[in-house]
Amino acid sequence: MSWRNVRRYANRLLSKIAGRTESVAEPPAYAWQGRMVDLHSHVLPGLDDGASDWNQSLEMCRLAAAEGIAEMVCTPHWVYGLYENSRQRILRACADLRQRLVDSEIPLRVHPGCEIRLEPDIVEQLTSSRLLTLNDTGRYALIELPGEFAADYVENCLRRILARGITPVLSHPERNPALFRSPEKLHRWV
Repeated sequence: MSWRNVRRYANRLLSKIAGRTESVAEPPAYAWQGRMVDLHSHVLPGLDDGASDWNQSLEMCRLAAAEGIAEMVCTPHWVYGLYENSRQRILRACADLRQRLVDSEIPLRVHPGCEIRLEPDIVEQLTSSRLLTLNDTGRYALIELPGEFAADYVENCLRRILARGITPVLSHPERNPALFRSPEKLHRWV
């Protein structure tokens, strides 16, 4: 549903509530319309392998809003030596995107975050606020597992993150080769 149609729908609904006789428009296209939250997106341009520029970023946001997504967490990669996106850089890019969404009349709220590759010192980086947690609250961290790993290493890191009061949220565990071969590891961590 386009933003124009959403506005027409809202105006008709408000007219109905105000006592006018104009009929209410069709219901939203999806039951979740306007209630879905996307916790993992790569829409901030130029920070990783996601959107390449602001036009592509805005088009991705436009499509997300049309599909019923109301809020999106911008989670560019953080990987040593490849995508070392600082907390401040992501916060600035997210603020810039917010303004561009307003200017473009795209009905989508965006929040800062980061998809963090699990590394041995990640706990210290998270608790020192060098890395972004989801919505910069310090409560949840989107964690990407390395392609191949030792289960004890991952389990130890996840326990240390939890011990600091941060809940790890694993990004796309279904794509991880080690978990694909041994899904019982994921079950144990949960």
